[in-house]
Amino acid sequence: MANKLSNKTDKIKTPAPVLPAPKQSKPTPALYFHPGESTEPATFQRLKALNLGSMNDQLYLVVKSFGGDAYSAVRIVKHLRTKFKTIIGVVPDYAYSAATLMLLGINKILISPEGNLGPKTYRT
Repeated sequence: MANKLSNKTDKIKTPAPVLPAPKQSKPTPALYFHPGESTEPATFQRLKALNLGSMNDQLYLVVKSFGGDAYSAVRIVKHLRTKFKTIIGVVPDYAYSAATLMLLGINKILISPEGNLGPKTYRT
């Protein structure tokens, strides 16, 4: 019994573990395509002018569009693929024609329960 600790002061105190500082995560960028902004060549030129910098991890591409030029839709996706590792498409309402084509070139598509993808415009 002589080698047992007799009171609290005899206990060995270990230092508290030092936790690493939390990483500062940068916000995930998002691009929005809405009805007034279709997949026309001018839209592609504005997208290139944004200067998205070097390759980032992920992009949310929010699309609500009646479509536009199919060739520009392909060019937009090709350009975004050079800048982002993962592209996630979000369709809150509708994406028709070239907007649907643009979404087919990305990694993942999230569609709301009311969302629609389609080959042509259904304007009411």
